[in-house]
Amino acid sequence: MKQLLINDIIKRSAIKYQKDFLVKKQAVLDSLNNLKIEFNEASEIDYLNLIINEYDKIILAEPLEIKNVLLPIFSNLSHTVINNNSFANHIINAMKYKDVREHFFINVIRESEINTCVYCHSQSLVIVDILYKRSSEKNGIKYKAGDVRMQKAFLELDHYYPKTKYPFLCTSFYNLYPICSNCNKSKKDKKLDFFEFYISDESERQFFEFKISDDSKTKFLSSFKKEDIEVKLSGSNAKNTYEYNRMFSIDLRYNKYKDIIEELFHKRNVYNNIYKDSI
Repeated sequence: MKQLLINDIIKRSAIKYQKDFLVKKQAVLDSLNNLKIEFNEASEIDYLNLIINEYDKIILAEPLEIKNVLLPIFSNLSHTVINNNSFANHIINAMKYKDVREHFFINVIRESEINTCVYCHSQSLVIVDILYKRSSEKNGIKYKAGDVRMQKAFLELDHYYPKTKYPFLCTSFYNLYPICSNCNKSKKDKKLDFFEFYISDESERQFFEFKISDDSKTKFLSSFKKEDIEVKLSGSNAKNTYEYNRMFSIDLRYNKYKDIIEELFHKRNVYNNIYKDSI
């Protein structure tokens, strides 16, 4: 629900992601070229050549560039060739999306301040290090006990432009949203036209907030039963808020935190204004 303004910090993360992923660039281009043997229709070859020619731009293209430059370039061919699921899946594999999901984008999330699912904010994004238990040597490289053997991420990546329909964007930095599995299952391959995580200007920002309904507040202050509390999601656009809530069940999730709201009510009554301002 919170959106990130594309500033210098975000741009540096995108450039670092591109630089880290450079080790795979030649393998990606070779794999895409090799696909021309199996998928040799003229439209398929044109599509693959477009990805190869625009590859550097694809990785770093910001949302407006994706929308106004890349999508129009690919649009005519997309309708022709992406009905073939096998072709799309081969492109996704050739572009090393699995490596991005399991390694390269994990580093981006780890170094950023994105700690929760970007859609619901109720589920944490957890990344843990799995360490070597003892010193060893593998493929001529020596590892000490305590060195990081691998990273494990308890999160999933969503694509604003679904990779099944837009496989050329499967590893594009600004098309990757770190989310929880519940939101991923809810959204599937649908595109949220009204909500983008990365925005180029403050005018694009959608405002969402949580409110306790007046009726439930009155009930709770009379009964002091947390069951009487009702949390509602509201936003700057009623229709978008409704669609967002319907897709991700935001109200249902946040109404599970009534014990926290109850505690805040009690603190409000117990602490003076000076202390409340300080926290």
